[in-house]
Amino acid sequence: MKKNTSAENCWEYMDCPDDKKSECPAYLTETGFECWKTAGDESDFDSKKCDKIEVGKHCTDCPWYKKKAINILVVDDEKMNLLVTKRMLSQNGYEIITTCTSGEEAVELIKNNDFNLALLDIQMHGIDGYETCRRLKEVKPGLYAIMLTGTVNNESIKKSYKAGAMDFVRKQFDNMELIVRVENAIKIMSTEKALQHSHKTIFEKNAILEKLLITDNLTQVFNRKYILENLSTHMYSSKRYKHPISLMMLDIDRFKLINDNYGHLAGDEAIILLASILSSNIRKTDLVGRYGGDEFILVLPNTNISGAIKKAEQLRKNVESNIFKMAPKVNVTISIGVCELSNETDPDSLINKADELLYQAKENGRNRIEYKA
Repeated sequence: MKKNTSAENCWEYMDCPDDKKSECPAYLTETGFECWKTAGDESDFDSKKCDKIEVGKHCTDCPWYKKKAINILVVDDEKMNLLVTKRMLSQNGYEIITTCTSGEEAVELIKNNDFNLALLDIQMHGIDGYETCRRLKEVKPGLYAIMLTGTVNNESIKKSYKAGAMDFVRKQFDNMELIVRVENAIKIMSTEKALQHSHKTIFEKNAILEKLLITDNLTQVFNRKYILENLSTHMYSSKRYKHPISLMMLDIDRFKLINDNYGHLAGDEAIILLASILSSNIRKTDLVGRYGGDEFILVLPNTNISGAIKKAEQLRKNVESNIFKMAPKVNVTISIGVCELSNETDPDSLINKADELLYQAKENGRNRIEYKA
């Protein structure tokens, strides 16, 4: 047997922990059990030798395991037909098979059972196979349905697909035809499941990428580019709908001394903690972003200058009262420039207005607020 020694799929089982050996095809083979991974081809695989093996990481890809896991519902008002169909399925490795003799019973069964596949007789007493298929699909849209019919004609084919069926089989089917149709259904379901997983993975990765594009790596608040783009949008909305909007520019007082005396890790900690304080003390409609270095910008939609000043003072006090772990003897404070949009026509002009106020706060003693309507 050729062993796979890649990190992702290691079959060098000798040094493998005991609780992992049941997942290893090489180990199973050495201990007298057989696994589809080590069989020459599927025809060489004796599935009965796996009966006592717990499900491992390879099992979900095993053709035989897929047969064991598929949950099949067979609906036919002729009990003899049910027995014949169930026997055919069982002889070919399918174990989870439920039968019933009416469409009404099938609809009740699917409410409490996770069926993957339904084999439906078309001509039945009560509701026929078409209506049964429609009702089953209403409860479980992903159900794969195969219609069983005595005669195949254009009308029955059209009705079957319209009801939501994916395939149909003549009732005078032989063993091979039914099994091939069922196996094709399983392949289609497996492919659809894989595609759904791929789409979900792509969606999740795109969401992560999108977040990375708008987020500052150190602080996890918005980055400068995102803040400037949204500030422009908010300024336009403010002027159009006559709503106030205010802006804050703030930074850490004597930040260079923190870096010089305690190192850049301490400086990073101060920036991260400041970002956390800002993020946890604003509304969902407000925006906070890192403008550069230790400087942050806050956009406050629907907020006039008095409301912005009140919020700025709250933030200043919160920062002043916090203890920075890497520089516990340093009293970290911030200075803030606060302004409200008036005649400014672009983000740069409004930011320059707030930045000048921040500079005044520094000149006037730090740990304070300067503002202008």
